[in-house]
Amino acid sequence: MTVKGERIVGFCRQSIIVNRNVMAPRHKTQVTARVAVAATNQMATEHRTITVLDVGTGSGAIILVVAKETEDSNMKIEYLACDISVEALQVARRNADHLKKANVVEFFQSDLLTSIPTVPDVIIANLPYVPDGQEPPELAREEPRCAVFDTGDGTEILDKLCTQIDQLQRKGNGPKRLIFETDPNLVERSMDIIRLRFRNHPSSVVVHADQNLDLRTVEVSWT
Repeated sequence: MTVKGERIVGFCRQSIIVNRNVMAPRHKTQVTARVAVAATNQMATEHRTITVLDVGTGSGAIILVVAKETEDSNMKIEYLACDISVEALQVARRNADHLKKANVVEFFQSDLLTSIPTVPDVIIANLPYVPDGQEPPELAREEPRCAVFDTGDGTEILDKLCTQIDQLQRKGNGPKRLIFETDPNLVERSMDIIRLRFRNHPSSVVVHADQNLDLRTVEVSWT
């Protein structure tokens, strides 16, 4: 079903359907997708069988780019994507069908990691990071509030995700890689959360810059 305001946007050489139920993928987010592709390829080469989860998938743009660029008959990669919004998941599934990945990516409803079917090896997260109460960017004024605004200072939802990951790790399980996007002004606060939440200290934390050389994507690794 076509929704009012529906349009196609380009993202990492793919055509992505967006409407009022999802946030349109930004050009700056392409670095997050590229880092996710590289991490997935590396992990799959090392382990052959891995699971990749995109948390807060929205339109499905990131996970579909990852699936497009990493699917290989020599490696077994399970692609999962979740969102709290049923309406967003409908858009994501349409994009999967449009990009011929409907049988490759499994979409499901979940509030972060609360309903995941399995513990992934790689977690990708482009979560809302505009601080609550801040004037929204002009581009975001017609987009769902829950896709744009954090519930606190811009890192509250990230903090919740990191707490959930730490709980998995304390049970003897957990991802080997976490890739998340943030605002350049929130990088230091994000680093504080990593230091505070993870009792299993990461082996490395790398911050990647976007096309404007702004620090944008944080990649956390565990050995």
